[in-house]
Amino acid sequence: MAINDKKISNLVSRQLPEFIQSQSPALLEFVKQYYTLLESAQITLTNVGEIDQILLETEVEGFVQLNATDEFGNDEGDYIIDEQSGKGEFIKGEIVTGQTSGQTAVILAEDVDNNKIYVSANTKFVTGETINGATSNATAVIGKYRANPVENITQLLEYIDIDDSLDDFFVRFKNKFLETLPNNLDATLDKKLFTKRITDLYNAKGSIRANKLFFQALFNETPEIYYPNRDMLRVSDGDWEVSTILKVTLVTPTNANTGNLVGQTITQQTVLGNIVIGEASAVVDSVTKKIVEGQEVTTLVLQEGSVTGTFLSSTGDGVALEDDSGIILQESGDEIDLQTQVLIKGVDNSDANIIITCAVESVIDDVNITSGGSYFTKNDDLTIVNDTSGIDARIVVDTVRADKIDSIFVETGGSGYAVGDGIVVNNTNTDGDGLIAVVSVVNGGFTIEGDLEEDGQILLESGNILVMEDETNGNLGDITDVNVVNGGNGYTSLPSLTINSVSGSGGEVFPVGENIGRITKVRIFDHGFRYEVSPTITSNVHMQVYNLSGVFDPNETVTSTTTYNLLLETTDERDILLMEDDSLMVQEDQAQETSTGTVVGLNTFTNILEVKNVTGAFVPGETVVGSLTGTTAKILNANAAILTATTGTVVDTTGSFTTVDGHVSENTKRIQDSFYYQDYSYVVKVGESINLWRDELKRAIHPAGFEVFGEVSIATQVNAKMKTGFVRINDIIEPDEIVELFTIIFAEKVGRRLGTVDDGTSLRSNATNTIEESVSFGTNTRDVTLSREYNLKLNSSRTRSVQGVNVRQGFIYAGPRYSTINRFASTAFDTTAKDSGITLQTLNNITISGTGITPPNANTPTFETFNSDLRTSFTIPAEISTISLVFGQNSFDETPTTFDNNSITFDTI
Repeated sequence: MAINDKKISNLVSRQLPEFIQSQSPALLEFVKQYYTLLESAQITLTNVGEIDQILLETEVEGFVQLNATDEFGNDEGDYIIDEQSGKGEFIKGEIVTGQTSGQTAVILAEDVDNNKIYVSANTKFVTGETINGATSNATAVIGKYRANPVENITQLLEYIDIDDSLDDFFVRFKNKFLETLPNNLDATLDKKLFTKRITDLYNAKGSIRANKLFFQALFNETPEIYYPNRDMLRVSDGDWEVSTILKVTLVTPTNANTGNLVGQTITQQTVLGNIVIGEASAVVDSVTKKIVEGQEVTTLVLQEGSVTGTFLSSTGDGVALEDDSGIILQESGDEIDLQTQVLIKGVDNSDANIIITCAVESVIDDVNITSGGSYFTKNDDLTIVNDTSGIDARIVVDTVRADKIDSIFVETGGSGYAVGDGIVVNNTNTDGDGLIAVVSVVNGGFTIEGDLEEDGQILLESGNILVMEDETNGNLGDITDVNVVNGGNGYTSLPSLTINSVSGSGGEVFPVGENIGRITKVRIFDHGFRYEVSPTITSNVHMQVYNLSGVFDPNETVTSTTTYNLLLETTDERDILLMEDDSLMVQEDQAQETSTGTVVGLNTFTNILEVKNVTGAFVPGETVVGSLTGTTAKILNANAAILTATTGTVVDTTGSFTTVDGHVSENTKRIQDSFYYQDYSYVVKVGESINLWRDELKRAIHPAGFEVFGEVSIATQVNAKMKTGFVRINDIIEPDEIVELFTIIFAEKVGRRLGTVDDGTSLRSNATNTIEESVSFGTNTRDVTLSREYNLKLNSSRTRSVQGVNVRQGFIYAGPRYSTINRFASTAFDTTAKDSGITLQTLNNITISGTGITPPNANTPTFETFNSDLRTSFTIPAEISTISLVFGQNSFDETPTTFDNNSITFDTI
């Protein structure tokens, strides 16, 4: 609507009779103007722009003012304007334009003195926008727009459309359609468009989208919405993912990107004459690539349920014919070349003309645990012995068995202990608890003769251990046995033990639990590739030892020798061993087997010796010997793990959690508190306090039953854009002059002018000011007073003869005397890890100076010099250490010192 073209004023000339129009033309004009008035609108102005006027040449602030220059006196009190700039009052007949809405109207009458103008009606003017006069260049802000009642009646039906309604009527629309929204919406918001789309906001109530719309309308800001239930701990909420993978290497084209197989179907074709290789296909879900020993290996993650047929290894599966001829003949009798490699093909997803061909690689599929060993911990690496060309696989211990403590071994009995002394248990990082044990026997007991495997105490019928009488032992109070009252539970590793005793000392005990740390599950971190034959999997051996003679060094080799008796089957005639050629084998009474391993480390609290690269089998009761230290110990137990691997092409990964959901985490997961961390709460982060919008949010879009929290988003609303300055002339501001603000700064002095007390300058009274005008910096003023450098020359009657020259003492230098350097020679020549870096060559570069005589000025020092008190410019290091130096021996790194003619030749040590 905006402008009504069907105006009565336009029809007046056709409604009055022609004779009236000819006899009374003034009447026609009067009636036309009357209806024009009825069809007009009144605009109340605010912030009317300043009018440029001619200032009187007088000290009194006044302007040239009119005094009724026409017969009606309408211009009385008006000012004469400055025609150079042309900024004046709104004038009748000119067009005014709204700077926000872009709407225009013609001024029918003006009453600027009362801040009103009358214009042709246009309902699309926006209250609060600035209007400009096209002729007068006058400016003002629309305070209120009010159409004449006749105009309103004419357009009454159109006012129900918000697009054509008055801006002042928006309040009526808001009360009807936006009742729950606040009145103070953002000034830049298109309120009419927002009202028409308000149903989008209401339909999205309770969603992130609704919150974003609400805060954009309220503050013109997009909020951050956070739901605390995303970081709330829920049992079994973890996202566990097992993938089906196939590893391949690129064949053709050599420059192809295997990553472009994502989303494509890969196929393995049947090989002519082969009864093993059949068709197979799968859809690629995702791709990862890595470089292994210069070879790019691609892992294809296959879509679940998409695999059909059996993919075969490209190098391990040969071409088998249905007969043994070894050739395939055509009907013509010609031989057909056999395909010697199984390949898969897929179309490049970026170019349908590119066919990517890859070779399928065999990988480790699974690991079977025959024996879990003892004392393993989670993530212990298992060793893959590659008897074939397979590489890059990695397998670790995933879970181990938790169990109780079986017994407590007495390593050292000590002395002064009493029955009933308690065992203190440290369960840190063991996952177990509940172990209770006490000293049960002291002063010795009876044991059965035999090897350790058969060792044991003699028990009475009551079950107690048979102990020695006081008359038959030394009464040392040494611990003989410790009774486990409660073995506890849940131990995945052994605890450390100490003995709580009033008078006992020197006793050492450690726990034994051979079922603890047994491997129950392994994890394949990487399946490797090109494992055509199942590899051998070995592990470190965790043996528990006793009777230690010392400490094993890491990486030294330990050896154990086991002796076996050679038993023959008995015949009626004689015991013989026959070789394959039926010749007799010489009978030996015993056979020996040597086991070796490399020391990884020794836990002195649990006496667990871990060794790697094991050959043979360590046997309990035998002695291990260190090859470097000579340390010995007897083996208490040594349960090795026995594992076997299988290979394949399409395999399932061990699986992993893709998120931390369901995991206890100090940083990311929280326990439900039914207030903040709950399913029915959300947080709005916006640059305003919650007190300013909480009530409006709850009335408009907040869902019932939810709890809302607010956080303030810290952000500056300061406009950092460069501003322009103003030129002030005779107290009149010229806003149209573009003068950069920085010209003010560069026209003044930033910084300080330096001077001294005797250079002819004087210290300014306002020297501490940061910025001053240029005129305040004269050539004879200063801000900062500098100190003058003085050279001191000391006179002294003390002299010393140096190389035949008398040298007067008293010079001021930075360094020590030559005699001081002589005393600290050993520290200056340090060659340890704290090497000062000072060599004899460095000292050789020190020259004698300050004598005023040549020589010895600039001369190299002699032995005589180093016995003098002459000062030097040399600095002794602040951090030194001492070693012994022996001339003529291998204490130097390079050439030893030489002496010629009572002078020193310094070579680098």
